[in-house]
Amino acid sequence: MQDLQTAYAKGDHTLDVGWDLAGSHYASALTQPDDPAGREKRAAALRQAIAPLDESTDEAKQLSEARELRRLIDEELVKH
Repeated sequence: MQDLQTAYAKGDHTLDVGWDLAGSHYASALTQPDDPAGREKRAAALRQAIAPLDESTDEAKQLSEARELRRLIDEELVKH
């Protein structure tokens, strides 16, 4: 995930990098323990996962993969 974060921070906002980064943050969120610190880390990772999706083009946001990932992230945010 570090390579993706570095590429994204340097301005590589291509669809592949953005989606991979969002997916990595989502996966990281799901691995956090269900305790106060873990829930805080989970929420932070989910918020980080949203950013590349929100910054993608309108056309990219309409793709089924993007909509599904966003739906999954939103569902997790509601849980916590």
